[in-house]
Amino acid sequence: MENTFGLIVQRERNRQGLSLAKLSSLLNNEIDPSYINRLEKEQKNPSFKVVCLLTSALNLDVREVFRSFGFDHLITNYDEDAVFSIDEFIRLHKLKNPLDNRIINNEQQETLIKIIHTVFELSYVEVDLGQLSPLLKEIQKLREIHLCETTECIEVPFMNTKFTVNIKAVLSQNSSFDRENVIVAIQDLVSKKGAKLLDIMHGSVTVHLNGESWVVNIEGNRVTFITKMEEIINL
Repeated sequence: MENTFGLIVQRERNRQGLSLAKLSSLLNNEIDPSYINRLEKEQKNPSFKVVCLLTSALNLDVREVFRSFGFDHLITNYDEDAVFSIDEFIRLHKLKNPLDNRIINNEQQETLIKIIHTVFELSYVEVDLGQLSPLLKEIQKLREIHLCETTECIEVPFMNTKFTVNIKAVLSQNSSFDRENVIVAIQDLVSKKGAKLLDIMHGSVTVHLNGESWVVNIEGNRVTFITKMEEIINL
């Protein structure tokens, strides 16, 4: 999935350690925190003024912003002498996974950037096997992203975090609604119950989803739907 403007804002806000309220204050409260939250969830179509304010406040790359709205043709033609940072090159270009030729998504982009940075950092020092741990963790994260894609996982932002929700069971257990409806219903569930889900941290709970009762397993911000129940018990 290509970066949308909302995802770019969320990525850079999180990278800079800014809460929604803090970002709003940097904008002299011209944009409400709740609006920014909805924008990051792609529930808002921002005006030109909003785009300009957020681009300036977060120091976003204008080329990436233009591309997120599909205005690639307004970006200056490629200059063979142009110089990019590794981060810029990966974020501004469509890159294929060499194993299956699929375009890598936003999360894979960010993980790949971390891996390359780590490789360069390690190349400047004498390294023993123990110091390879950060690199191996990022490589494992790439594998986890791949597993999420193959097990029907979706990501749902909530406040300053992001839930990874495995919906394979919902899609396979004769659910009364299709994939798109499942995603909408889970986004609504997280927006209303996200704080309670975070409070649980580890364990199982029953949640109400579009008229159905489901047992879900929670491990931090990872939510896995296990099985559908007959009796509906609200979270």
